[in-house]
Amino acid sequence: MEKIYFLYGSDYGAISARINEIKEHIGNSSNLTVEDHTLSKLDDIELFLNQPSNLSLFQNSVLLIVDIKLRAFNQLEKKSKEFVDFINNHSSNKFVLMFLCVEKPDKTTMKKISSSLLFKQLKDISLFEEFHKLMPWQVEQIKEKIIQTAKKHNLNFNSDTLDLYADHIKESLSDLEQELKTLSLYLLPNNQVDVKCINDLFNMSLNIDDLFNAIVGFNKLSLLKLSSLLDKVDSPLYVIAALQNKFRQALSVKTHMELNIGIYQISKLLGINSYKLEKEIIKYKNISAKQIFDIVLKLSELELGVKTGVVSNKNLIDLLSIKCIPCIN
Repeated sequence: MEKIYFLYGSDYGAISARINEIKEHIGNSSNLTVEDHTLSKLDDIELFLNQPSNLSLFQNSVLLIVDIKLRAFNQLEKKSKEFVDFINNHSSNKFVLMFLCVEKPDKTTMKKISSSLLFKQLKDISLFEEFHKLMPWQVEQIKEKIIQTAKKHNLNFNSDTLDLYADHIKESLSDLEQELKTLSLYLLPNNQVDVKCINDLFNMSLNIDDLFNAIVGFNKLSLLKLSSLLDKVDSPLYVIAALQNKFRQALSVKTHMELNIGIYQISKLLGINSYKLEKEIIKYKNISAKQIFDIVLKLSELELGVKTGVVSNKNLIDLLSIKCIPCIN
């Protein structure tokens, strides 16, 4: 098993997802101790390099995560040997995961990083992986990313469906992981994604947003007007899953807001575009994290009702109105 990892690129969401995968690979939360360090300025570097490399009593269960900011990386270049030696020493009794995310890359900056001595040394001693944001015109790379991510969820795309889905997701690749989870649930017990499935989900996307807005806005009338959307799907499970995803994200955002964490930091932590996040936050101004949490619980109850045959398309909207909107009172 690798002991040193180095993740690099401009896609913070993809890097975060990979960090979680590495954590799971090394060990579950009950036997993995994580030590987080952020290197932003010279003082951070000095403190980091002067900490002892203690032998852990729980060898192979400690993960040292080092978030290297661009400014710190440039300063570390002057201490490249000391830093690389330090990482090597710590890897004798810990796993070490370093990552450098350049969220607003330009050719000059990226070239400077890739040609630096430190960058080359870190690549030499680690399992190195790159995560760069794909642009909408990089169609073939987007398709490959869809295929690779779909494998994790046991989903299969034929060529026509892949073309259709790539065109849909190309402007919002940060949503890919969550959307494929939703697709997987929607298709159960099957795993073949067809054109009908994609078209159904596309046609419903705006309506799901309307459903979400109606519940958050305590608007029963708007909610009841949306009952016809359920005629477009074979199972209400997709509607519930889509709402759960949106409310869980809303819960994460609202929880961070109530801790007085700024929008830019929330954007980075959750991998949400800051402009999109600002628009979403406006919707949450009259609802608390506790109220959103209660709605998530109610949606889980409805999901169980669907799976046991108690809830159907015909009564889902009524139950959403009865069970979820009162949570906002």
